[in-house]
Amino acid sequence: MNLISTIAGIGLLVLTVGAGLSYVNPAARSVAETTAVITAGFQALSQAYQARQMTGAPAPDAAAWKSALFPAYGFEPKPPGGASWSYGDDAIGRWFCLTAAKADQVMREALDGAGRHYSATSYQVSAKCGEDAAAKSGTAAGAAGVAGDSVSATLWLSREGP
Repeated sequence: MNLISTIAGIGLLVLTVGAGLSYVNPAARSVAETTAVITAGFQALSQAYQARQMTGAPAPDAAAWKSALFPAYGFEPKPPGGASWSYGDDAIGRWFCLTAAKADQVMREALDGAGRHYSATSYQVSAKCGEDAAAKSGTAAGAAGVAGDSVSATLWLSREGP
């Protein structure tokens, strides 16, 4: 009787461990690390922009924003692999953007994860920088496209309208 109970217990243990392993997301660590890099990058860019604005200087020109902010007001953050930072100033407002030319699932999840640190009106994921994804599709994820397409996350510094 003890032998049968032992074998049944081992069988249940193997079944439980095997089933539990299938629920572990192997990309979760990569997503968390990339999310942290994106969030820290947006914070560094925003802080450098705010530090410049506090001196009374006008908003940086879109063509020369890097030299206007760095190294005088902070250090330029390194973007995640395969992505690049940009700055825009148009009729809608001013923003920083992170664009990944070929976005995989890890990058898409990381961009969505970084959005949890900002309001839906100040941070949006879409196909291109400065685009109002929520107004076009109703959701940020819907506007991001499919894996492999480029995807951008825009953090609005100032904005006219909604």
